[in-house]
Amino acid sequence: MNTAIEFDEQSLKWKNEIALKREIVIFGADYMANFPFYELCRKCNFENAIYNRSIPGLTTQAALELMAQSFFALVPRKLFLQLGENDDDFEKALVNYAAILKTLKTKLPDTEVFVVNCFSPEHCDFNTRLFELCRVENVKTAFINSSPLPKDYPRVFKLLAANFRNRRIDIQEAFTEAQL
Repeated sequence: MNTAIEFDEQSLKWKNEIALKREIVIFGADYMANFPFYELCRKCNFENAIYNRSIPGLTTQAALELMAQSFFALVPRKLFLQLGENDDDFEKALVNYAAILKTLKTKLPDTEVFVVNCFSPEHCDFNTRLFELCRVENVKTAFINSSPLPKDYPRVFKLLAANFRNRRIDIQEAFTEAQL
């Protein structure tokens, strides 16, 4: 496992014990770990709890090793995965993604899984191949336009917040709205 990854298994175990089951879980690497879901949720009336179990520095190999401890106890109704941005070997990342999807089908068969694309231009081919893997495995995908990079968070949130103020919205709709 990547030694640069900070993972506090005891703290996460405690958080998972008090969390609501069958809600929405986000599991990803840097982009999702730094995405301010909680700020968005404070202004909005989401119908479901959202638990962000993303880990900065996470690779697909580390995700394989950590996903059981990270969120299996939550038995999510919906799971959004965004992995691969920290992988150097895209071929190995795709093999790991296939293993992740197989594990999820086995361990969490009732969970609706959405794979979210990586955002940098160098991941274009990876995203295409990843979404083909998802099509073959019958896994849903959520493509978010790669233009909202971290420097654009304030602009994107202003645009998104206008859509959330007057009605309930779930995280799947939020991702759809992010395709600006």
